[in-house]
Amino acid sequence: MNNELLDHVSLDVAAETQEEEIVYEKPAISVNISYDQMMAAVKLTKTSVFTSDPQEEDIRAALAENRVVFGIKEEAVKQLCILPIYDRAIPVAEGKKNQVGEDGRLEYLIREEKNLAPKIREDGTADFKDLGVVQNVKAGQELCRIIPPTIGEEGTSVLGEVVPGQAGRAVAPRTGKNVSLNEEGTAVIADCDGSAEVLDGKIVVLDVLRIAENVDNSTGDITFTGNVIIGGDVRPGFTVTAQNITVRGSVEGATLNAAESITISQGVNGANRGRLIAGGDIRCPYLQAATVEVKGNLYADSILYCQLNIGGNLELTGKRGSLIGGRTTVGKKAIVKNIGADFGTTTEVSMKGMYDENDPEVVELRQAILELQEEQSKVAQVLGQYRSSPGSRRGIMPIDDATRQKLQALEKASGARAAQLEGLEAKLRIVINQKEAEGRKENAIQCSNTIYPGVKIAFGPYAMAVSSHIVHSMLYVSEGEIKTGTL
Repeated sequence: MNNELLDHVSLDVAAETQEEEIVYEKPAISVNISYDQMMAAVKLTKTSVFTSDPQEEDIRAALAENRVVFGIKEEAVKQLCILPIYDRAIPVAEGKKNQVGEDGRLEYLIREEKNLAPKIREDGTADFKDLGVVQNVKAGQELCRIIPPTIGEEGTSVLGEVVPGQAGRAVAPRTGKNVSLNEEGTAVIADCDGSAEVLDGKIVVLDVLRIAENVDNSTGDITFTGNVIIGGDVRPGFTVTAQNITVRGSVEGATLNAAESITISQGVNGANRGRLIAGGDIRCPYLQAATVEVKGNLYADSILYCQLNIGGNLELTGKRGSLIGGRTTVGKKAIVKNIGADFGTTTEVSMKGMYDENDPEVVELRQAILELQEEQSKVAQVLGQYRSSPGSRRGIMPIDDATRQKLQALEKASGARAAQLEGLEAKLRIVINQKEAEGRKENAIQCSNTIYPGVKIAFGPYAMAVSSHIVHSMLYVSEGEIKTGTL
């Protein structure tokens, strides 16, 4: 075929080709959704040599078909249509992530650390004796609140589904001795009275407070609801208040106040300002120049120049067993070796020999008398107002018969009540005398050695001054006088 023929054929073919229309196919669109449904991606795939660019509506239709309705990135969809990327997943939707809430926490209602510092008074001055060594708490008192974690903000998946928020981490307190959780599990509470502390991260309540060394400027005053054990001394001017107090050392010009007992190993030098107060017993080898108020018994070896008020027995049974100087009042028995001294030191001993003021029978009688007296007082006011009226003074009764009868009844009842009151008062005197007599039977001084001249002794209203040595004797009241008998 010559060249002219070839050119002619080529032109014909080209003409035929131009007359045929090229058909473009849409790309295949697949949607990939992440495992947690928080991300959706579109993947474009060419379907032929003549694949058209993707259209927004086609991509949106594919997303809708796969239920992707939330977090669609409009700009990403448009960009993918302008500059299509094939055979690679392109993110076009992103969900809203759920949030994690705040972690739980502990809200301490007590100090977590012992930062000893003086208490500031209202006037701005510092109290260097109140250093906050002890945190007193009562049984059932909240020591720490347990704040639960919160739930974070909820999220939304690309499928439009709600994704619940996550809770923060819970926190649990570390608990030690004498504490527990309340029924709701929302707080740590004290199981007993005591001192609350946080030791090595654990919340504890100490029912026994131990002071290793002295009570002084390093500790300040001690006030504790439980028992206190002091390894050293209690220095001058300081105060210890507790249920029971034990001092391994000495007490020097200080105040000890115990609801129950006091035990002191090395004695008391009160320097005329020291004071011991106990609801139970006191045990101490010696006391000098101190004031003592004890409802129970006082046990010692020697006592010099003290002011003593003892509800129970005084027992000085040590090596010396001496009571010298001062003023002593004893509720029951005084068991001693020596009272006074050779040089005639004035020593006063008063034996109560009295009934108990809180005796139930006495209290009941006094209460009945008080109630009758109050009733009599009210009636007397009513009758007094009537008698003091002008008409009454003139002998005129400006009242009706019913009122007159009521007044007469009041006067009659008042007379009967007065007789009843007189009877109760007489009975009270008899009961008190009987109880005093019973008390005196147990009220005696037993002196195994010597009572020296200069000693003044009293049993209730009966008194005597010792003018000569009384040896190995017992003193008691009988037939209205103080008598001496042998032990």
